[in-house]
Amino acid sequence: MNPRLCIFCGTPLTRETKPEHILQDALGGKSMSKVLDCSDCNSTFGSTIDKALAEEIRPIRNMCHMPSGNGEPPPAVRHDSIAGRIVYGAGGRPRLIEKPFTLTKADGVVTIAIRAGSAEQFVASLKHAAAQLRVPVAELWEKVKAGPTEVVERFEPLPTEPRRQSLGGELSVRAMAKSCLLLAAKHLGNEAVRGPAFAEARNFVTNGDLGDSGGVTLDSRPVPFSDALEARFGPLFNLIQVATDSRGRLLAHFTLYNVIGWQIVLAEEGAPAGFCTALASNPLKPQIWSDKIAEELGVDTAWLETPNFNSGDGVRRFGRMWVVSDDLAREREVGRIVESAFARHGIVGDVVVDNDAIKDQVFAEIHGRMAAMIVRVPYERVISLDEIEALLSESDVGDQA
Repeated sequence: MNPRLCIFCGTPLTRETKPEHILQDALGGKSMSKVLDCSDCNSTFGSTIDKALAEEIRPIRNMCHMPSGNGEPPPAVRHDSIAGRIVYGAGGRPRLIEKPFTLTKADGVVTIAIRAGSAEQFVASLKHAAAQLRVPVAELWEKVKAGPTEVVERFEPLPTEPRRQSLGGELSVRAMAKSCLLLAAKHLGNEAVRGPAFAEARNFVTNGDLGDSGGVTLDSRPVPFSDALEARFGPLFNLIQVATDSRGRLLAHFTLYNVIGWQIVLAEEGAPAGFCTALASNPLKPQIWSDKIAEELGVDTAWLETPNFNSGDGVRRFGRMWVVSDDLAREREVGRIVESAFARHGIVGDVVVDNDAIKDQVFAEIHGRMAAMIVRVPYERVISLDEIEALLSESDVGDQA
């Protein structure tokens, strides 16, 4: 029995062949195969075209909190603001990047300035400063308390600057075309996709050369069955559809985040009549996906034949994506605000609080931070010296353990 051959380079595939994502891992892809392309092609694509696409969508993944298909958290994004450089972490939580503390000496007097995002970070910086000064932490803390001291916890707002996003560079589109060819090969077989009809599409993926076909067209039209897809895969679904058109061409449509799409001609002729397959996924919840969409929804393929790009439609759909992003960010931030305010007062789990003073303090902090979030300004909370004392005591116990 002859082994299957890599659809791109013809290398025989073996049991040791590395699995390849049909829809990229960075896009939340879960469907994988070891019988479509070889490990070398997989590795080359991963470090070139797939990497380019992953970098393009990094801001979207961060703002919308999209994990990878393998479950890795969304990537961090750096952002330069008036206040300085801010890093938005995997959960979209902003953190100002600056030196944790500075020591200055003048006329025999040492001045220490500590900048920290939380009381815990303040304690950690205090310990580092004590080590640099070669004095015990307790001694430094007593001197800090004796001077004019105010400890303020600062929560940076969600981003307010306009977010610009470019999509569809040549490398990224080649990565999309690769996914379309992989999906086609999964259903038509490697031998068919290795045939001469697919030569230009394969060459585009591997070398970036479209030949004479000009086989990639930007498409801003919404998917005609998007309502059904949104109901199953969320408002920012990804979709790959491959189908034979009325002229016998094999066409693919790669829809990214339900925002923008690309029509890609995989074969100008020789495609099997009536062929249609599709894969859809929810990048917000990658475990929700299906490669049976064509059969389940009975999708119409005629719309694939007439791609059209209208910049106005593209801007409108991008705007809708950022509305979804803002809604998700606010929802996560509300959860963080409530959880941290309760935890600060030792309220964890289903605990009934009878102390009215504590309840007033918790609600005051929640209301203050909610108001700051709504108007998108930093929220600052003065931390009592007693709270720092308690954290120092706890950390001393941990260090001794």
